[in-house]
Amino acid sequence: MTIITLQQRFNSSQVGQNTLKEIQQMQKKHNSSFNWSTRPRLTHNCMVSLQNVLIDDETQRPPFEKARVRKLINIARNPCPFQFKRPILSKRPNGQLVVVEGQGRCLVAHAMGTPQVPCDIYVFKSIADEVEFFTKQNANVHSVTGWNKHHVVMVNHLDPKHNQAVDIEKIVTNCGLYYDPSQPMGIDATTSYTGIKDCMTRFEPTSNKNNGIPVVKAGQRACIETIAITNLMIKYGGGQKLKGDLFYPFSEFVYQRGGKRCNFARAIQELDTHLSNLQTKLANKPIPETININAIFQQIGLSGKSNKMRASVWKQIRKW
Repeated sequence: MTIITLQQRFNSSQVGQNTLKEIQQMQKKHNSSFNWSTRPRLTHNCMVSLQNVLIDDETQRPPFEKARVRKLINIARNPCPFQFKRPILSKRPNGQLVVVEGQGRCLVAHAMGTPQVPCDIYVFKSIADEVEFFTKQNANVHSVTGWNKHHVVMVNHLDPKHNQAVDIEKIVTNCGLYYDPSQPMGIDATTSYTGIKDCMTRFEPTSNKNNGIPVVKAGQRACIETIAITNLMIKYGGGQKLKGDLFYPFSEFVYQRGGKRCNFARAIQELDTHLSNLQTKLANKPIPETININAIFQQIGLSGKSNKMRASVWKQIRKW
């Protein structure tokens, strides 16, 4: 467990440092600030010094994804004291005030030089209760999904999806992926959560709805198939960000033919061979091209939004 200040959160990564600069530039451009005096029923007791606000790096989701950074910059462009929802802080047994909900608001206010903000302070029985509260609170406000939710669920051992998150983390670790843009160590999988999850649950379901597939318990998946497919994407991906949509035709290719399950070892070798053929095909073009994730994506002809349509183009692989 790492407890850090708001400034340390910005300093902890290059993307965090860049976000701090962008917020400060936006504030300077518009000469903007929070005018708390215009907000009614706001007393001195409501205000908390941002110097006392801390972040538990394990329980808070990464704050510097592109979409979230845009929201922070928009707040700095037009900071409205009326629309500023109070962050919720947890008063830990040692007296520390740790953000439970509202990390982004605290960060942008700090970046703008705001000394204090209105907050609500709660006392939770445990850190697990903090995480559960955060998940439920955000379910009522906006959707916490994908890697953001995965990050939170991994900490909360009582969450019904915790064991599944353990399985997914096994794939992340084995394949050297990363999903926190502030910690870019390995292959970028920031937009591949659903593809990885769906691939994993297809090969290793936890219910018997798919006839003939052995049922496993969440948290005990071997993830061999998903790891192998991911590693092939990395092998021929040219270091580019993984595309979640590619998991559907790749998994379909090695999963079944004509309604019959494939021998996985043979099918994954065949997929490797076809990717190697595509690599040669691209290299032998009049203007040679290098194989990578984008080239594979273009060659496979992915279209449509449904998983069924994404999977249906697996036959294109045979033409490589």
